[in-house]
Amino acid sequence: MLTSNGIDNINKNILVNHENLVINNKYVNKETTKFYFSLEGTFNKSKFIVKDNNNNEIYKYKIDSKAKKCNINNLNNNSLVSFEFENLMTKNVKLFIKFEENETERMAIFTNISSFRKRKFLIEIIKDNRKEENLIAIFDNHKEIFSFYKDNEEGELICTAERHRSFKCSFKNKSEIEIAPGIDTLFMMCIALSTINLLNFYVSFGSTALLI
Repeated sequence: MLTSNGIDNINKNILVNHENLVINNKYVNKETTKFYFSLEGTFNKSKFIVKDNNNNEIYKYKIDSKAKKCNINNLNNNSLVSFEFENLMTKNVKLFIKFEENETERMAIFTNISSFRKRKFLIEIIKDNRKEENLIAIFDNHKEIFSFYKDNEEGELICTAERHRSFKCSFKNKSEIEIAPGIDTLFMMCIALSTINLLNFYVSFGSTALLI
C-alpha cells in the first residue's frame, strides 16, 4: 500500500519519541506494523476480522450502522477499547476513547480543515483537558488512503489507512492499516478507523458542506 515516500522509508533505527501516542506499551512495536481488515461473513457489513502480517486473526472490530460507536475486541469478544463520537454533524467532532485493560481514557477532537483540492482533518489528542498532540490526516482521493502526520503536513508520517467500505471490502476482501514503530498500535488504530468512519459518514449522508 505504501509508496516510496511511505513509512518504510523512515529510519527504523531512530524511534522518535511518541510518548503522547502510547497508552499501553503492550501494543508498541519496534518495527512497522500492518493490520488487515476483512468482513466477518458475507452479509454482515458492520463486523470485521483484523489480521496481522502473518495472516493470524488478532482482533474483532465492530462498527454501528451510523459510524458513531465502535469496539475492538479480542478473539474471545472481550472489549479492548471502545470509541464513540459525540456529534457527527459539526466541523469540530469529539471522539471519546476508553481502553478497558488499563481503564484509561482519551479524547480526540477532529476539526475539518478540508479545501476544494484536499480533504484533511486536524486531530487534537486530549488528556485531562490538555492537548498532548496534533495530527494531520490527509486523504488521497485516487488511492482512497489517509496519511497521518505528526504536528503538520510536513511532519513525520506515522500511519497510513486504506478507506474501508463494505462493498470495497467485499470486492477485494481486505483493507489495510500500517503504523510506524514506537506508537501504540491499538490507539493509532482507533484514530485511523475513526477518521475513516467520519469521512464515510459525511459522504454517505451527503454532508458535503462539512467536507469543504
